[in-house]
Amino acid sequence: MESITAVANSEKGQRATAGIIFAWLFDKITGERYGGLVCEYNGHDEVQVAEELLRASLNELYTNGYDDKFDLKDHTLNTRTFIPTKKHGTALVAVCFLNYVYPRLN
Repeated sequence: MESITAVANSEKGQRATAGIIFAWLFDKITGERYGGLVCEYNGHDEVQVAEELLRASLNELYTNGYDDKFDLKDHTLNTRTFIPTKKHGTALVAVCFLNYVYPRLN
């Protein structure tokens, strides 16, 4: 299974935070969905900081290559965080692809 993952590892007492944000690109003229953009975060910040960084990363991708032809819509943001009480811990967020639709480019 193809996937995009965000994985954060930590030691006892240290926060592990993982997150993924994705949104769809829609053609400004036809309104058809073109594809999507995805950004991942892994680190030790609190969820609020991770979400701000994810939004900033997605916006940077969009404004540096897609904003002239496409609208960015339908944002989805998923994060997980925890502080392990045992020796080690992992926070993991993944987007998994069950099938693919490839756009036909003429």
